[in-house]
Formats: sequence, structure tokens, C-alpha cells
Amino acid sequence: MKHAYLNFILTIYLASCSTEDPIKKTSVIESINPSSGKYNTEVTITGSNFDPSAKTFIVTFNGVQSEIISANEKQIIVKVPKGAKTGKVALETTLGITEGPEFEYVYTITVSTIAGSTQGFEDGAATSAKFDSPVAAVIDPNGNILVADRFNHRIRKISPAGQVSTFAGTGVRGSLDGDLNTAQLSGPNYMVYDSEGNLYVSELTRIRKITPSGQVSVFAGGSTQGFADGTGIDARFNNPTGMAFSSKGDLIVMDRDNNRIRRISSGGIVSTFIGDGTAASIDGTGTSAQINGPWGVAIDKLDNLYVTEFAGFKIRKVNSAGQVTTISGTTAGFQDGEVSIALFNQVYGISLDNESNLYIADGRHRIRKISNFNMVTTLAGNGLPGFADGDESVARFNLPYSVTIQGNHLIVADRLNFKIRKLLME
Repeated sequence: MKHAYLNFILTIYLASCSTEDPIKKTSVIESINPSSGKYNTEVTITGSNFDPSAKTFIVTFNGVQSEIISANEKQIIVKVPKGAKTGKVALETTLGITEGPEFEYVYTITVSTIAGSTQGFEDGAATSAKFDSPVAAVIDPNGNILVADRFNHRIRKISPAGQVSTFAGTGVRGSLDGDLNTAQLSGPNYMVYDSEGNLYVSELTRIRKITPSGQVSVFAGGSTQGFADGTGIDARFNNPTGMAFSSKGDLIVMDRDNNRIRRISSGGIVSTFIGDGTAASIDGTGTSAQINGPWGVAIDKLDNLYVTEFAGFKIRKVNSAGQVTTISGTTAGFQDGEVSIALFNQVYGISLDNESNLYIADGRHRIRKISNFNMVTTLAGNGLPGFADGDESVARFNLPYSVTIQGNHLIVADRLNFKIRKLLME
């Protein structure tokens, strides 16, 4: 009896060792179909050792949990979650996380109008307010949108509640310093905030500074166009446009018609960082490099500059040591695709998001994107001037001049539509 009992126990043990438990086997993801799409796209994940019970695992796209529609041991069907962005598909079970192929997230684009009606000047409700050549927008610390209203010689403010008011300038073109209500501006162009809340505004010949208390003064540049390094008002600029602050507190300025990138220290000392004044697109370092009509600029955490070259039809990169390389663009034209073959035409403003994607206002009435995977795509606009809100298939722009990233949307200064637009990416 004793041997019989031991044999029975051994039989039970061996049977338990040979029994396969599919839940405890590591899952394998072999493929996904389709491999790209918008949110709510149904994706079939094919592999092995999946648990048919949807309660025992989750599927994520770039870390964002998806909705599971059905599952069996070899296939799982899920919906792409909103805002996932491009990244790996992963299956998480009690045994760990199994990564699969990368899914390319395609944004759903919706364009709407934030403020502006017809050409002119009028404060008030956003839908009835009027602008005259809005060329740039920046977000202030309180979430208001400040607009450089060039031909009204004012900076306007759009509140989160949708009210438009005048932030600075009297409407008279001039260079008078003073407080917000009495100071005169001369064709305000691009704007940038420093870490202390001071606002810097580029004009035709100078850079103005507006303090948090509302005092307007000249930071650098004189009353005439030209080129000269120097301190404060002794320096000369020729149509400065885009600006950005480096981690050292230097203000980097695109000196467009001087074909140079200038640098202004916190003490107002102006020096030339990039370019020798020649209108050409030659890679190199410092003043040995050449740049053709630098216009917009974005800066990353490593102080790399991303510059739109208006007259050279290119996107250039400048590292902190002053080495200039060309990211994309050759001759004037339009073509999406890999950065090596993409074409641009009269590129203006540029913005950089936290994932190192670049957004560009293309003067041929489009908003373009250069992904961190080095692909150029068109987000909205068909290349013809016009106005229409809606999704990417119908939205139209008329000379978009700047793009400002804010969360999951872009603020676009749509210059010749006299409007501020929003491009929502979901």
C-alpha cells in the first residue's frame, strides 16, 4: 500500500509538470496591422500565448492604454487611444511587458479661429475683433495670447475668455518709450519672454523690452537700418525677426536682411554669432558659415537652434558651438517625405515641442511638420491662399507667419486672413 500511494503522488506531480498553463507562458507579439493610423483605428495584434480573457492584460500604444475589442490566444484587436503619439505597441501581463513593433500615430487635425474678423483695428469679443497683419503670437505667464499686430503698431492680447484688448502701443508708428499706454511701437514683429517675465519685441531696426511692470524701452539697436556690433543703441540691425533665449541668458536674434544670426548678452552687448553677411546657404562654423535670410528660430534644452531660412528655402541647425548644418530643403518648391528630399518655399516661423518635432509656417499657405523620425509632412493647408476652418482636408490659410506650440495645439498667426487660428492635434 505504501508503494502504491507513493506512485500515485508521483503520477500527480508529473502530470502537473506536463500541463501547459497558457496564462503563465510569455506572450509574443509578431505583427500589428495596420502599423499607422489615427485614434480609434482598429489594430489587430498577431502573436502567440495571448490570454483570451481581456481582464488579465492591457495593451498600450507608446505607454497609453488602449481599449480591447476582442482577444484569443493568437490575436488581439484593440482601438488606438487618443494622444498616444508614435511609439511601441506593448502587451502587459502578470509575467511582465512584451514590446511589439512601432505604431505610427497619425494626428487628427482640426483648425479653428481663435480671434479676428476683417482687416482693421477693433478690440472686443474675439469674433468681432480686428487685426491688421498679425505676424506672431506668444503665450504669456497667465495663458493670454499676445499678438504682434504689425500694421496697427500694437501688441494685442487675447484672454482665455476670448476678449481682445490692446496690450501695448498707441497705434501711432514711432519709437517713444514709456508705459504700455503711451509707448509707441514701429511694426512689431516677433516676441519672446525671458525667465523673469520680460517681453522682447523685434522691430524694423531694433529690439524693444517690456518689463512685467509695463515699461517699454529700447534694448538694442538704433533708429536706422544697418549692420554694426556694439552695445545697446550703438548696434545696428536690418529687419530682425525671430528670437530665442539660450540657457546662458543670451538673446539670439535672426537678423534677416543682414543674413546673420546675432547674439545679445544680458548687458545689451550685440555680437555676430553666425554668418558673414553673404546671402548664401553654406554649412560651417560661426562667421565662416553663410545663411540666407534667417527668419524663425526655435531652441532646445542643449541650446541647439533650429532656423528657417526664408530666402534659402531651408531648415538649418546651429549647435551651441556655432556649427551650422542643413536639416532639410534644397531649392524652392513643395514636397513632403524624408528630410533629404523635402522641399520648402519661403519658410517663416518655427516651433519645437517636447518630443523634438518641429512645426513650420510655410509661406505657401501650409503648416508643415518635421518629425523626430526625420520625416516632413503637411498638417494642414493645400498650397493655395484661402480661409476655411475644419479638418486637414478642408482647412485653408493665407500666409501663415508663425506657429506657437501650446500643449496639443498650435497657435497660428494667419497674416493675410487677419486672424489668429488654432490647429488642434489629437
